[in-house]
Amino acid sequence: MFHVHRERLCHYSTYFAGALSGEWKEAKERTIEMEESVDTFRYFVDWLYSGEFDSQFDERDDPMSCRELCELWVFADKRGVPLLQNAAINALHEQMYNLLELEKADIAFVYDNTSERSKLRLLFVEFYATKELRNVFISENDFPKTFLFDVLRRVGSYMKMITKTRVDPKQRWDSVNIGLYHERLIVTGEAQSNNTTSQHTLAALQASRKL
Repeated sequence: MFHVHRERLCHYSTYFAGALSGEWKEAKERTIEMEESVDTFRYFVDWLYSGEFDSQFDERDDPMSCRELCELWVFADKRGVPLLQNAAINALHEQMYNLLELEKADIAFVYDNTSERSKLRLLFVEFYATKELRNVFISENDFPKTFLFDVLRRVGSYMKMITKTRVDPKQRWDSVNIGLYHERLIVTGEAQSNNTTSQHTLAALQASRKL
Protein backbone atom coordinates (compact mmCIF):
# COMPACT_ATOMS: atom_id res chain seq x y z
CA MET A 1 0.00 0.00 0.00
CA PHE A 2 1.21 3.48 -0.88
CA HIS A 3 0.17 6.62 1.00
CA VAL A 4 0.41 9.66 -1.26
CA HIS A 5 -0.74 13.25 -0.89
CA ARG A 6 -4.02 13.72 -2.72
CA GLU A 7 -3.10 17.22 -3.86
CA ARG A 8 0.12 16.03 -5.44
CA LEU A 9 -1.59 13.16 -7.26
CA CYS A 10 -4.31 15.43 -8.61
CA HIS A 11 -1.86 18.13 -9.65
CA TYR A 12 0.15 15.86 -11.93
CA SER A 13 -2.45 13.32 -13.07
CA THR A 14 -5.74 13.95 -14.83
CA TYR A 15 -6.81 10.40 -13.97
CA PHE A 16 -6.33 10.84 -10.23
CA ALA A 17 -7.80 14.34 -10.36
CA GLY A 18 -10.99 12.85 -11.73
CA ALA A 19 -11.08 9.72 -9.58
CA LEU A 20 -10.48 11.61 -6.33
CA SER A 21 -13.15 14.25 -6.84
CA GLY A 22 -16.94 14.33 -6.87
CA GLU A 23 -19.07 11.40 -5.82
CA TRP A 24 -16.82 8.61 -7.01
CA LYS A 25 -16.23 5.71 -4.62
CA GLU A 26 -12.50 6.38 -4.70
CA ALA A 27 -13.04 10.01 -3.70
CA LYS A 28 -15.16 9.04 -0.72
CA GLU A 29 -12.93 6.22 0.49
CA ARG A 30 -9.72 8.06 -0.46
CA THR A 31 -8.36 4.75 -1.77
CA ILE A 32 -7.68 3.53 -5.31
CA GLU A 33 -6.86 -0.02 -6.36
CA MET A 34 -4.28 -0.03 -9.14
CA GLU A 35 -3.68 -2.76 -11.71
CA GLU A 36 -0.08 -1.78 -12.43
CA SER A 37 2.85 -3.60 -10.85
CA VAL A 38 4.17 -2.51 -7.47
CA ASP A 39 7.51 -1.55 -9.03
CA THR A 40 5.89 0.67 -11.65
CA PHE A 41 3.80 2.52 -9.10
CA ARG A 42 6.78 2.82 -6.75
CA TYR A 43 8.77 4.50 -9.53
CA PHE A 44 5.83 6.83 -10.13
CA VAL A 45 5.63 7.82 -6.45
CA ASP A 46 9.38 8.29 -6.28
CA TRP A 47 9.25 10.60 -9.30
CA LEU A 48 6.17 12.35 -7.94
CA TYR A 49 8.08 13.54 -4.87
CA SER A 50 11.68 13.79 -6.06
CA GLY A 51 11.38 14.46 -9.78
CA GLU A 52 13.88 11.64 -10.41
CA PHE A 53 13.93 7.91 -11.09
CA ASP A 54 17.09 7.22 -9.11
CA SER A 55 16.69 9.37 -6.00
CA GLN A 56 17.92 8.42 -2.56
CA PHE A 57 14.53 6.83 -1.89
CA ASP A 58 15.15 4.14 -4.51
CA GLU A 59 17.01 1.34 -2.76
CA ARG A 60 18.23 -0.32 -5.98
CA ASP A 61 21.73 0.38 -7.26
CA ASP A 62 20.95 -0.48 -10.90
CA PRO A 63 19.32 2.12 -13.15
CA MET A 64 15.88 1.43 -14.55
CA SER A 65 15.86 -0.92 -17.50
CA CYS A 66 14.44 -0.05 -20.89
CA ARG A 67 11.43 -2.28 -20.18
CA GLU A 68 10.77 -0.61 -16.83
CA LEU A 69 10.89 2.82 -18.46
CA CYS A 70 8.47 1.63 -21.15
CA GLU A 71 6.09 0.29 -18.51
CA LEU A 72 6.32 3.60 -16.67
CA TRP A 73 5.54 5.53 -19.88
CA VAL A 74 2.52 3.31 -20.56
CA PHE A 75 1.36 3.86 -16.97
CA ALA A 76 1.74 7.63 -17.35
CA ASP A 77 -0.13 7.56 -20.66
CA LYS A 78 -3.02 5.64 -19.13
CA ARG A 79 -3.15 7.74 -15.97
CA GLY A 80 -2.73 11.12 -17.62
CA VAL A 81 0.72 12.16 -16.36
CA PRO A 82 2.39 13.84 -19.37
CA LEU A 83 5.34 15.16 -17.38
CA LEU A 84 6.20 11.60 -16.36
CA GLN A 85 5.87 10.45 -19.98
CA ASN A 86 8.39 13.10 -21.01
CA ALA A 87 10.77 12.18 -18.19
CA ALA A 88 10.62 8.51 -19.22
CA ILE A 89 11.26 9.44 -22.87
CA ASN A 90 14.32 11.48 -21.86
CA ALA A 91 15.68 8.56 -19.83
CA LEU A 92 15.06 6.13 -22.69
CA HIS A 93 16.78 8.39 -25.20
CA GLU A 94 19.85 8.61 -22.99
CA GLN A 95 19.90 4.87 -22.34
CA MET A 96 19.51 4.00 -26.02
CA TYR A 97 22.67 5.92 -26.92
CA ASN A 98 24.92 2.98 -26.01
CA LEU A 99 22.61 0.19 -27.15
CA LEU A 100 23.12 -1.75 -30.40
CA GLU A 101 19.57 -3.05 -30.42
CA LEU A 102 16.43 -3.19 -28.33
CA GLU A 103 14.89 -6.28 -26.83
CA LYS A 104 12.30 -7.74 -29.18
CA ALA A 105 10.02 -8.34 -26.21
CA ASP A 106 10.21 -4.62 -25.32
CA ILE A 107 9.22 -3.62 -28.85
CA ALA A 108 6.32 -6.06 -28.75
CA PHE A 109 5.25 -4.66 -25.36
CA VAL A 110 5.27 -1.11 -26.69
CA TYR A 111 3.26 -2.02 -29.78
CA ASP A 112 0.78 -4.03 -27.72
CA ASN A 113 0.17 -1.23 -25.21
CA THR A 114 0.29 2.04 -27.14
CA SER A 115 -1.71 3.76 -29.84
CA GLU A 116 -0.63 3.99 -33.47
CA ARG A 117 0.93 7.46 -33.20
CA SER A 118 2.24 7.27 -29.65
CA LYS A 119 5.49 9.10 -28.99
CA LEU A 120 6.98 5.96 -27.45
CA ARG A 121 6.45 4.00 -30.67
CA LEU A 122 7.94 6.84 -32.66
CA LEU A 123 11.06 6.87 -30.47
CA PHE A 124 11.59 3.13 -30.96
CA VAL A 125 11.16 3.56 -34.70
CA GLU A 126 13.62 6.46 -34.71
CA PHE A 127 16.20 4.34 -32.90
CA TYR A 128 16.35 1.78 -35.69
CA ALA A 129 15.81 4.21 -38.54
CA THR A 130 18.68 6.50 -37.53
CA LYS A 131 21.03 4.29 -35.53
CA GLU A 132 20.73 0.53 -35.97
CA LEU A 133 18.87 -0.07 -39.22
CA ARG A 134 21.02 -3.05 -40.19
CA ASN A 135 19.80 -5.02 -37.18
CA VAL A 136 16.22 -4.82 -38.43
CA PHE A 137 17.05 -6.63 -41.65
CA ILE A 138 19.29 -9.20 -39.97
CA SER A 139 16.42 -10.51 -37.83
CA GLU A 140 13.31 -9.01 -39.40
CA ASN A 141 11.16 -12.05 -38.62
CA ASP A 142 11.55 -11.35 -34.90
CA PHE A 143 9.94 -7.91 -35.07
CA PRO A 144 6.24 -7.00 -35.08
CA LYS A 145 5.20 -6.44 -38.69
CA THR A 146 3.70 -3.04 -37.88
CA PHE A 147 7.00 -1.97 -36.36
CA LEU A 148 8.91 -3.00 -39.48
CA PHE A 149 6.53 -1.04 -41.66
CA ASP A 150 6.94 2.04 -39.44
CA VAL A 151 10.74 1.79 -39.57
CA LEU A 152 10.84 1.48 -43.35
CA ARG A 153 8.45 4.40 -43.75
CA ARG A 154 10.64 6.51 -41.46
CA VAL A 155 13.81 5.54 -43.32
CA GLY A 156 12.21 6.59 -46.57
CA SER A 157 11.62 10.08 -45.20
CA TYR A 158 15.34 10.83 -45.05
CA MET A 159 17.05 8.23 -47.22
CA LYS A 160 19.11 10.94 -48.94
CA MET A 161 20.85 11.82 -45.71
CA ILE A 162 21.77 8.18 -45.08
CA THR A 163 23.06 7.50 -48.60
CA LYS A 164 24.89 10.76 -49.28
CA THR A 165 26.59 11.33 -45.97
CA ARG A 166 28.60 9.10 -43.68
CA VAL A 167 27.52 9.88 -40.15
CA ASP A 168 28.31 7.81 -37.09
CA PRO A 169 25.08 6.16 -35.83
CA LYS A 170 25.66 7.52 -32.33
CA GLN A 171 26.04 11.02 -33.74
CA ARG A 172 22.76 10.66 -35.60
CA TRP A 173 21.04 9.45 -32.43
CA ASP A 174 22.59 12.24 -30.38
CA SER A 175 21.22 14.80 -32.87
CA VAL A 176 17.64 13.55 -32.52
CA ASN A 177 15.38 16.34 -31.28
CA ILE A 178 13.95 14.63 -28.19
CA GLY A 179 11.38 17.38 -27.83
CA LEU A 180 9.51 15.88 -30.76
CA TYR A 181 8.73 12.87 -28.58
CA HIS A 182 7.39 14.83 -25.64
CA GLU A 183 3.72 15.14 -24.79
CA ARG A 184 2.28 18.64 -25.08
CA LEU A 185 1.46 20.27 -21.77
CA ILE A 186 -1.50 22.54 -21.16
CA VAL A 187 -0.82 24.74 -18.16
CA THR A 188 -3.82 26.37 -16.52
CA GLY A 189 -3.81 29.35 -14.22
CA GLU A 190 -4.40 27.07 -11.26
CA ALA A 191 -1.50 24.81 -12.25
CA GLN A 192 0.79 27.79 -12.63
CA SER A 193 0.08 28.85 -9.08
CA ASN A 194 0.88 25.36 -7.75
CA ASN A 195 4.23 23.56 -7.62
CA THR A 196 5.88 22.97 -10.99
CA THR A 197 7.96 19.99 -12.01
CA SER A 198 11.21 21.62 -10.93
CA GLN A 199 9.79 22.18 -7.46
CA HIS A 200 9.63 18.54 -6.39
CA THR A 201 11.00 18.66 -2.87
CA LEU A 202 12.55 16.07 -0.63
CA ALA A 203 10.72 17.64 2.31
CA ALA A 204 7.45 16.38 0.89
CA LEU A 205 8.61 12.80 1.31
CA GLN A 206 9.43 13.38 4.94
CA ALA A 207 5.94 14.66 5.64
CA SER A 208 2.86 12.50 6.04
CA ARG A 209 2.04 10.56 2.85
CA LYS A 210 -1.55 9.93 3.82
CA LEU A 211 -4.25 11.04 1.37
